[in-house]
Amino acid sequence: MSKFYGTVNGAARTEATRRGHDFIKVSAQSWDGSLITRMHYDHDGRLIVQLSWADGSSSCYGRTIFEGTLDELEAKLSAKVPAHLAYSKSALISGMEAAGCTYDEIDSTDSWLVFNGEYGNTVHFESWDEVADWLNGVVFDDPDVADRVYCAMNKAGE
Repeated sequence: MSKFYGTVNGAARTEATRRGHDFIKVSAQSWDGSLITRMHYDHDGRLIVQLSWADGSSSCYGRTIFEGTLDELEAKLSAKVPAHLAYSKSALISGMEAAGCTYDEIDSTDSWLVFNGEYGNTVHFESWDEVADWLNGVVFDDPDVADRVYCAMNKAGE
């Protein structure tokens, strides 16, 4: 008997189904991007969910954005913690540096944070929440920059 079962609905008249014994992997794709879900049981018998995303429609493999149990996923999605509390000030500064912006301690105040970017560009924020929201929400043109920002923020937060 299968441990996993998947269905897909689309333009076809019938619903397509697939079964999986050790795991199941589903990829929903569009021209703008793909979301990939994989489910399996770990060695302790816990159901593990892995969510990944990729640019474009040709990939069944992407960058993992979550891996854990369904309870952990629910907790992460329902968390109402202010963005800056999820990261320390040093982690946010490290993330901005990885994005090419250095923190200007001289011109910054508690309510006006200044980051100097490349080519003389300056980015201003009114709070550390805004810095965290920007880092978590900005879409970098270069995927390597996004990876560096993520790694810098999470390494600094350890």
